[in-house]
Order: sequence, then C-alpha cells, then structure tokens
Amino acid sequence: MTWWVALIAGAFGLLGALCGAQLQAWNARKDRAEQQQFEKQQRDLTVRRELYAEFARIADESADVLMRIYHTSQWLVGLDKDDELRPELEEDAKEARDNFDEMILTLKTIRWQIELVAPANVIASVAAIHNTFSESELMKNPDDYDYLVKAIRQFVKQGRIDLGHPPNEDFRV
Repeated sequence: MTWWVALIAGAFGLLGALCGAQLQAWNARKDRAEQQQFEKQQRDLTVRRELYAEFARIADESADVLMRIYHTSQWLVGLDKDDELRPELEEDAKEARDNFDEMILTLKTIRWQIELVAPANVIASVAAIHNTFSESELMKNPDDYDYLVKAIRQFVKQGRIDLGHPPNEDFRV
C-alpha cells in the first residue's frame, strides 16, 4: 500500500507543477498584454502631444501673420500712390498672405490628423480655430484677433486635459 501513496503523492506533485507552469504562462501572457497596451497608450499620447503642439504653434504663428497683414494693409491705405515705402509694404503684404495660405493648408492637414486621434472636446476647439480662420474678416477686423487668441487658449486647455495635465489658466498666446 505504500507504493500507492508514493504514486498518488507523485501524481499530485506532477499535477501541481503542471498547474503552476500553466498559471505562470497565463500570468506572463497577461503581463505582456498589459505592457503592450501601456506602450500603445504611450505612443498614442506622444502622437497627440506632437500634433497638439504643432497645431497650437502654427495657429499662433498664423494669427501673428494675420495681424501683420492687417497692419500692413492699414499702412498702405494711408500712403500715397507714389510713396517710396509702398512697393516694400506691398511686397511684405504679399509675402505675408503667401505664408498665411501655406500655414492654413498645414493647419487643415493637422486638423484632420487630430480628428482621428483626439476626443470630442479637443476636436471642437480645433474646429473653432479653423472656422475662425476660414470665416473671419481678420484682415479687416482686428477685434476678431482676440476671439482667435481665446480659441487657441481653449484648444491648449483642452489638449492639456486630454494629455492628463491640469489646465494652465495663466497660459498666454
């Protein structure tokens, strides 16, 4: 009868080892899946951060270019047709408009990239900036510039929230 006891003990030992190995393999797969999920979240966070930063930078620069266009056009209105500064200012205005057009195309591209990865609150603030650039009379009405600056601040606030940071109320464009 003692050999049965040894056999049963051996079987339980073997069964315990097999169950332990299966449990360890299951935990390793679970840990690997969690690690892969974490790495994916970090990559997604990096992509969103880079898109948000680029969009905010170009929107801010575009707003500055619009104000340059506005001020240049105001100066041109006040100059005589044969003023020696006129050709230089006209060239500056043309260059600013060309820069602005390029920036808007870049903003549109980044906007659609953001639409693919961002939550609704960030998308709404991007749309507000895009609509301001598209529909406004910023080159004629500098009061809209303040609205654009507020829209950029709102985008940065929403982006910070999405990225897990507290909104920075002291942020200035």
